[in-house]
Amino acid sequence: MGFLDYLLQWRLRGRTDILYYPSPPFTEREGRNRFIAEVFRDYFGRRVVNIGGGGDRCLLRYLPESTEYLDVDVYGEPDLRIDLEKDLPIPLEDNSYDTVVCTEVLEHLETIHEVFAELVRISRGYILISLPNNFSVGFKNYLFEKPFSDSLEKRKKYGKYMKFYGLPFEIPPDRHKWFFDYIEAREFMEYKAKKHGVEIVKQFGLDAPSGFQAKLFRLLVETLLGTNTRVRIFCGTYWCALKKSVSQTPG
Repeated sequence: MGFLDYLLQWRLRGRTDILYYPSPPFTEREGRNRFIAEVFRDYFGRRVVNIGGGGDRCLLRYLPESTEYLDVDVYGEPDLRIDLEKDLPIPLEDNSYDTVVCTEVLEHLETIHEVFAELVRISRGYILISLPNNFSVGFKNYLFEKPFSDSLEKRKKYGKYMKFYGLPFEIPPDRHKWFFDYIEAREFMEYKAKKHGVEIVKQFGLDAPSGFQAKLFRLLVETLLGTNTRVRIFCGTYWCALKKSVSQTPG
């Protein structure tokens, strides 16, 4: 790490809820699944279900060969094809999976509250969830006039500055249904955990600047506005591992 990285990391001292990387640990689905398997390795049991897993069984490549894995999605070639806004309850038994994974999914659903309850019902051990910090992407792209849609074809499906927000020219194939920042995502998860009787055993925001200018801008924002503002603007994703206390746990 360079000097700026050490300084940015040092300024987060005492913030155990923030995981700092000198550069993004992933930029696509494959890398995200590898990241999940590495960071949450202690929370994977023998039976794993990936809700909204993409329909390609990608996460399984980074799990032990003995893993019994089920991919659930409406797209791709999943093991179980369901629409999480229409096909509830999920047709899986109570307490049937050691680990339930649901990353970058809930924000797409009108049924976010119902699906969260389903994740808890299906799990007999751990639930791994991630939510994007929509404020982070929107703030930076709108402030610096950095369009996400750089062609007419993209603009037909997506917003100008944000992929799943904004005003696409045509009916979009998918969009986010909820707009929130890192703090709101964390408070949402803490409330849901308490309501459903599960324990948060790990939670963090991912702060991973891409390049010198991004690091310098973080330092400037934190100096002028404080660490909380830096976190709200630059922590791109909220990650959480919840533990369900039942008679059988992962093993």
